[in-house]
Amino acid sequence: MAQKQLQAVQQVRVLHNIWQEPAFLLVITAAGYQIQQTNGKIWEYSDTCPDYLHEMTHYGGPENYFCQIGQQLFDVRSGEKVDPVGALQQLRKNVRQSLPWDTRDTGEWVGLAGAAFAPYRSWRATGQLCGSYAAAVMLAYYQDQVAPDFAPEKIRVPHGEGRRLIETLAQEIQPRGYSTIPVQVAMGINRLYQKYDLPHQAEFWHLGGWSQLTKRLAQGQPVVTGLLKILGSSYGNHWVTAYAYLVKDGERFLKVHDNWGNHQKVITADWLNGLVYLKK
Repeated sequence: MAQKQLQAVQQVRVLHNIWQEPAFLLVITAAGYQIQQTNGKIWEYSDTCPDYLHEMTHYGGPENYFCQIGQQLFDVRSGEKVDPVGALQQLRKNVRQSLPWDTRDTGEWVGLAGAAFAPYRSWRATGQLCGSYAAAVMLAYYQDQVAPDFAPEKIRVPHGEGRRLIETLAQEIQPRGYSTIPVQVAMGINRLYQKYDLPHQAEFWHLGGWSQLTKRLAQGQPVVTGLLKILGSSYGNHWVTAYAYLVKDGERFLKVHDNWGNHQKVITADWLNGLVYLKK
């Protein structure tokens, strides 16, 4: 098995972060690619490898791929020049961008009550399966509070325990156990729905997503929400299930089930980067 895996590797390259430090490895195989830190932690992977990744020399986190020509960095997809330090600043700007009504103080939390997520407080992610756990919490809430068919009843009955639902979602979302990006989480949920012929669909949003998030939270819809380490997340790269938001003195906050044991955790929305939600 090890020999087959070795033969499948087509290319391994060192990638720098935006501060010009060698921090990642790009591993391209016959079956796709993965990007990992030099300490072995997987940041993202896919079963396909876009051609533009062959040009990448610098990695700024999921969906942020750069190549260096001379002393300048360029986005490998758009070809646009980027400032190495400005790349991070742009990410933070994307997170903070919103419609005018989003910036006004809400005065109180908008969304669902934390008590609705208390039944899932013991659902703690293991390894790098936070995406699957966050998705399971979202589906379980819908199944328990909206309609039984938001999760397959052969896997989990309404108000039941979540082990089989989590395991089944992990097989669809993270079959290798690696960390994920929004499209992989959404596609995994949709594969589950298709297998069990359930009439629902997950959608995703890359990069930021504050306006999309608040729209859904205000309608009582929990959202699987990505957090990025390079945006300051104390969780590192992580997935949580957001269910309420607050704007106070221009600062934005989320109330989330963090799948680390706290179902009413308050975090800053500055860490936000990517969403997965159910189409309504």
